[in-house]
Amino acid sequence: MANFRVDLRGLVELLSRNLYSGPKVFIRELMQNAVDAITARKEIDSSISPVIRITATGSSLSCKDNGIGLTYEEAEELLATIGASSKRDELGFARSDFLGQFGIGLLSCFLVSDSITVTSRSAKTSEARTIIWRGDSGGTFTVEYAETQLPEAGTIVELQQRPGQSWLKVDTVAQLVRHYGRYLEVPVLVGEGHQFDLCTTSEFPWELGASARQAWCRSNFGFKPLDVIEVLVPAAGLRGLAFIPDQPVASSGQSHSVYLRGMLINNDVKSLVDDWAPFARLIVDSAYLRPTASREALFDDDLLQQVREEISDQIRDWIARISRHAPSTFKRFLDVHGTALKSVAVTDAHMRQLVVENLPFESALGMRPLRDVFSSGMLVRYTRTVDQFRSLVDVAQAQGVCLVNAGYAFDEEILRAWVKDTGAEIGLIDPSEIVGRLAQPSPAEQSQASDLLLMADQILQDREVNVVLRRFEPATIPTIYLVDADFAGELVDQSGRRTAAGIWEEVLGVVNPFDGTATKRLVLNRANPMIAKLCSLQDLKLVEIMVRTLWVQALMSGRHPMNVKDRAWANDLYMTLLDRALESSYQSPSEPTEE
Repeated sequence: MANFRVDLRGLVELLSRNLYSGPKVFIRELMQNAVDAITARKEIDSSISPVIRITATGSSLSCKDNGIGLTYEEAEELLATIGASSKRDELGFARSDFLGQFGIGLLSCFLVSDSITVTSRSAKTSEARTIIWRGDSGGTFTVEYAETQLPEAGTIVELQQRPGQSWLKVDTVAQLVRHYGRYLEVPVLVGEGHQFDLCTTSEFPWELGASARQAWCRSNFGFKPLDVIEVLVPAAGLRGLAFIPDQPVASSGQSHSVYLRGMLINNDVKSLVDDWAPFARLIVDSAYLRPTASREALFDDDLLQQVREEISDQIRDWIARISRHAPSTFKRFLDVHGTALKSVAVTDAHMRQLVVENLPFESALGMRPLRDVFSSGMLVRYTRTVDQFRSLVDVAQAQGVCLVNAGYAFDEEILRAWVKDTGAEIGLIDPSEIVGRLAQPSPAEQSQASDLLLMADQILQDREVNVVLRRFEPATIPTIYLVDADFAGELVDQSGRRTAAGIWEEVLGVVNPFDGTATKRLVLNRANPMIAKLCSLQDLKLVEIMVRTLWVQALMSGRHPMNVKDRAWANDLYMTLLDRALESSYQSPSEPTEE
């Protein structure tokens, strides 16, 4: 009997701290060793009926396969091979050959057991003797020939439960086998005594019909899919399904389920698709993708990059396909995932193209894709806030300017990036483009409104707003409220003062309503019949009521925030309106007569 000593304790500590996510992986490693052994035996004997049988009693576990088995010499080199290969993983371990993989898988069993016994008979020769390899976590392992031959080639791995743990209970083991290996082609039986259950009867969802695929998604991913996409990457031996959720998802992307030849790598792989497709959730099985040392992630190598690109292309093709042939599905897709698509479109040119061509933006033309807005023939500008859009959209459209509302999440960033991509003629609205297009009132109209403008400035003095008069269409709009300081500042210096300086000096003397620090403008529309009447109104009390009314109406129509005083004015105006309505229809009752 050969007796060897290695730093098993150090190796196990390295595995538990740096390699595996937890002790439960020992089942996956046992099954992987058995599957690899069966694969190796099929190369020399294709007639075998492969099977893996796991017996769990709670205090012990044995895993039996009818694979290639080990020779005495291979058993001696078992642990040495872990670090001897020229092809090693990121921790210096070698899984590239059968012995390297078997050795690392065997070491994972020390996460749940202090001793391991391997009984094995090689299938390479009919005269092969059965060997026994025994190792303990203290660092000693032995190899010897067994006194009794195994009846056939294969391997039996036996573990003893570590005190205080419960990983070797039959229900726990069966659950772990189904978790990691339910899609394995090799039958895996789990039980104790004479009662064993087959735990690998599942079919991959792409092997199922359409309704069964939907049911699988609801059961395993927890959502009803809007649609299901088949994905195929022959270079990686990869096949799978991409499920599109019928509910919003985080823009950070989904967790994908990845299998290698039927064995689960992880249900939380993030690297299968490009960032522009965070809405897709996949399950795939690959023959050739390379796992990391832990077998719980994938190496980000050239093959994985090719997989990412091809799967992303297939999802992009699906989007184009449903946009042409399934408009209701496409509309639902945009409604559900619009925000996620926009978040990715900020930095991803492919997604930006998709968003610009298909996702509706609020504009003067209604809810339209930006592609339609650009092709309208109008001058296109965007506002930075929803309030700006609501205040200016009708007036801008009347002046031949199509406004786009970029006040929602990601809209402005997408527009800016699109301009860089294509050179499209769209930019942030310049007030001079809108207000500068508004006609100046005639000198007579300006003179007639001078008292109104002065009084309005006084009434709204604490609002830090300047009141100005212009003519514009549509005439049904009595006022425009401009919130941004840039929206009228240049007009004041370049247009107002230049065209009406004589009027201000003649009528108002040194007072210039455009001077000061006001950062807001209330533009009165002289083309509006009510404003025209207000300019010549002599009833000062009624003028005050009207100015307050116009101010409150401008705030409410643009959905601007109202302070305490604004709300008080709104309430007073409402009560005044009721009072005047009652006065106009009030008739004094006749005096009672004495009988």
